[in-house]
Amino acid sequence: MLAANAADPTANGAELQLQGPKVAIEIAVPAVLAEFLERSGLPVPPPQRGFALIDTGASITAVDEEVVASLGIQPIGQMKLSTPSQSMPAWLYAVQLTCSGVAMPVLELLDVVGCSLQPQGFIALLGRNFLRKGVLVYDGPTGAFTISDAL
Repeated sequence: MLAANAADPTANGAELQLQGPKVAIEIAVPAVLAEFLERSGLPVPPPQRGFALIDTGASITAVDEEVVASLGIQPIGQMKLSTPSQSMPAWLYAVQLTCSGVAMPVLELLDVVGCSLQPQGFIALLGRNFLRKGVLVYDGPTGAFTISDAL
């Protein structure tokens, strides 16, 4: 289980409200792709690390396009991405996603949509396709949240 203020004992409800629930993550090529690259004598790109914002309003997890490009992952499809201000086509990718300090399993072959996120300081938005694998508790008055495996 991860508490939002575990690393920062000065965190409070206002801080959680301003910054949102964020977690350290690692995005990597799926294991099946890593195995193929190794068998082919090709290098496996190193995982990309950064922060993700938990976004209960997003139906699908989004990963920054630059992160996906750095991993050499090719699109597996396309979808219509709708935001409050616009709708546009967006590429779908399969990635491996790991959250640091969270009692959740490594998510292998998680479908994600590519978009631009790094200007906001995140490499991913964790949507409901991620959240359906666990339990999220948002405790505004104490300025903490927890996320854990659904077991």
